[in-house]
Amino acid sequence: MNTYRAMFILSTSLKDEDLKAAMDRVRQEIAGFGGETGAVKVMGKRTFARPMKKRDAGVYVLLWFRLDPANVSALRGRFKLNEDIFRSQVLHLADSEFVADPDPTSTEPDAAGGEASATDSAPAETSPDAAPREQEA
Repeated sequence: MNTYRAMFILSTSLKDEDLKAAMDRVRQEIAGFGGETGAVKVMGKRTFARPMKKRDAGVYVLLWFRLDPANVSALRGRFKLNEDIFRSQVLHLADSEFVADPDPTSTEPDAAGGEASATDSAPAETSPDAAPREQEA
Protein backbone atom coordinates (compact mmCIF):
# COMPACT_ATOMS: atom_id res chain seq x y z
CA MET A 1 0.00 0.00 0.00
CA ASN A 2 1.13 3.52 -0.77
CA THR A 3 0.73 6.61 1.38
CA TYR A 4 -1.45 9.49 0.19
CA ARG A 5 -2.66 12.86 1.44
CA ALA A 6 -5.98 14.13 0.19
CA MET A 7 -7.10 17.73 0.36
CA PHE A 8 -10.82 18.35 0.31
CA ILE A 9 -12.75 21.55 -0.14
CA LEU A 10 -16.11 21.25 1.55
CA SER A 11 -19.09 23.59 1.55
CA THR A 12 -18.97 26.48 4.01
CA SER A 13 -22.60 25.77 4.91
CA LEU A 14 -21.62 22.56 6.76
CA LYS A 15 -21.85 22.79 10.55
CA ASP A 16 -19.19 21.15 12.75
CA GLU A 17 -21.19 17.94 13.22
CA ASP A 18 -21.93 17.80 9.47
CA LEU A 19 -18.23 18.30 8.71
CA LYS A 20 -17.37 15.41 11.04
CA ALA A 21 -20.04 13.25 9.40
CA ALA A 22 -18.72 14.10 5.92
CA MET A 23 -15.18 13.11 6.91
CA ASP A 24 -16.51 9.89 8.48
CA ARG A 25 -18.12 9.04 5.12
CA VAL A 26 -14.79 9.71 3.38
CA ARG A 27 -13.03 7.41 5.88
CA GLN A 28 -15.65 4.72 5.18
CA GLU A 29 -15.04 5.05 1.41
CA ILE A 30 -11.30 4.55 1.94
CA ALA A 31 -11.92 1.59 4.25
CA GLY A 32 -14.29 0.14 1.64
CA PHE A 33 -11.39 0.00 -0.81
CA GLY A 34 -9.22 -1.74 1.79
CA GLY A 35 -7.34 1.38 2.89
CA GLU A 36 -6.18 2.69 6.24
CA THR A 37 -6.95 6.26 7.28
CA GLY A 38 -4.68 8.47 9.32
CA ALA A 39 -4.94 11.95 10.73
CA VAL A 40 -7.44 14.62 9.73
CA LYS A 41 -6.41 18.26 9.77
CA VAL A 42 -9.17 20.85 9.41
CA MET A 43 -7.49 23.90 7.93
CA GLY A 44 -10.59 26.08 8.20
CA LYS A 45 -12.52 28.35 5.87
CA ARG A 46 -10.56 30.02 3.10
CA THR A 47 -11.65 32.41 0.38
CA PHE A 48 -11.01 31.42 -3.23
CA ALA A 49 -8.94 33.66 -5.49
CA ARG A 50 -11.91 33.79 -7.84
CA PRO A 51 -15.45 32.38 -7.59
CA MET A 52 -15.89 28.78 -8.70
CA LYS A 53 -19.36 27.49 -9.55
CA LYS A 54 -20.90 30.52 -7.80
CA ARG A 55 -18.96 29.83 -4.59
CA ASP A 56 -16.40 32.18 -3.11
CA ALA A 57 -15.06 30.12 -0.16
CA GLY A 58 -14.73 26.61 1.20
CA VAL A 59 -13.59 24.64 4.24
CA TYR A 60 -10.24 22.96 3.58
CA VAL A 61 -9.50 19.57 5.14
CA LEU A 62 -6.41 17.32 4.85
CA LEU A 63 -6.60 13.54 5.33
CA TRP A 64 -3.67 11.11 5.34
CA PHE A 65 -4.34 7.53 4.25
CA ARG A 66 -2.79 4.35 2.86
CA LEU A 67 -4.31 2.54 -0.10
CA ASP A 68 -3.44 0.09 -2.86
CA PRO A 69 -2.47 2.20 -5.94
CA ALA A 70 -4.90 0.24 -8.14
CA ASN A 71 -7.84 1.64 -6.12
CA VAL A 72 -6.92 5.34 -6.17
CA SER A 73 -8.71 6.25 -9.41
CA ALA A 74 -11.89 4.47 -8.26
CA LEU A 75 -11.68 6.33 -4.94
CA ARG A 76 -11.33 9.66 -6.75
CA GLY A 77 -14.48 8.79 -8.69
CA ARG A 78 -16.32 8.15 -5.42
CA PHE A 79 -15.15 11.54 -4.11
CA LYS A 80 -16.71 13.21 -7.17
CA LEU A 81 -20.05 11.58 -6.35
CA ASN A 82 -20.01 12.85 -2.75
CA GLU A 83 -22.17 16.00 -2.63
CA ASP A 84 -20.38 17.35 0.46
CA ILE A 85 -17.05 17.50 -1.40
CA PHE A 86 -16.71 20.53 -3.67
CA ARG A 87 -13.17 19.67 -4.82
CA SER A 88 -10.59 17.03 -3.93
CA GLN A 89 -6.94 16.40 -4.68
CA VAL A 90 -4.99 13.23 -3.86
CA LEU A 91 -1.19 13.36 -3.59
CA HIS A 92 1.20 10.40 -3.36
CA LEU A 93 3.64 10.72 -0.44
CA ALA A 94 6.66 8.83 0.83
CA ASP A 95 5.71 6.16 3.38
CA SER A 96 7.56 8.06 6.09
CA GLU A 97 5.16 11.02 5.67
CA PHE A 98 2.11 9.11 6.90
CA VAL A 99 0.55 10.85 9.91
CA ALA A 100 -1.30 8.43 12.17
CA ASP A 101 -4.49 9.64 13.80
CA PRO A 102 -4.01 10.06 17.55
CA ASP A 103 -7.80 9.87 18.04
CA PRO A 104 -9.70 8.39 15.07
CA THR A 105 -13.02 9.74 16.35
CA SER A 106 -11.89 13.37 16.57
CA THR A 107 -11.88 16.04 13.88
CA GLU A 108 -12.37 18.79 16.44
CA PRO A 109 -9.89 21.68 16.83
CA ASP A 110 -7.30 21.02 19.51
CA ALA A 111 -7.31 22.80 22.86
CA ALA A 112 -4.39 25.06 21.92
CA GLY A 113 -6.64 26.88 19.47
CA GLY A 114 -5.33 25.18 16.36
CA GLU A 115 -7.48 23.52 13.77
CA ALA A 116 -5.69 20.21 13.65
CA SER A 117 -5.78 16.83 15.22
CA ALA A 118 -2.41 16.11 13.61
CA THR A 119 0.82 17.95 13.12
CA ASP A 120 1.81 19.31 9.75
CA SER A 121 4.32 16.93 8.22
CA ALA A 122 5.79 19.38 5.74
CA PRO A 123 9.16 20.83 6.68
CA ALA A 124 9.41 24.56 7.15
CA GLU A 125 10.34 26.29 3.94
CA THR A 126 13.36 28.55 3.87
CA SER A 127 14.48 30.81 1.10
CA PRO A 128 18.05 30.69 -0.16
CA ASP A 129 18.41 34.34 0.86
CA ALA A 130 17.47 33.68 4.48
CA ALA A 131 20.19 34.30 7.02
CA PRO A 132 21.31 31.31 9.08
CA ARG A 133 19.89 31.20 12.59
CA GLU A 134 22.23 31.72 15.50
CA GLN A 135 22.16 29.17 18.27
CA GLU A 136 22.05 30.30 21.87
CA ALA A 137 24.67 28.93 24.24
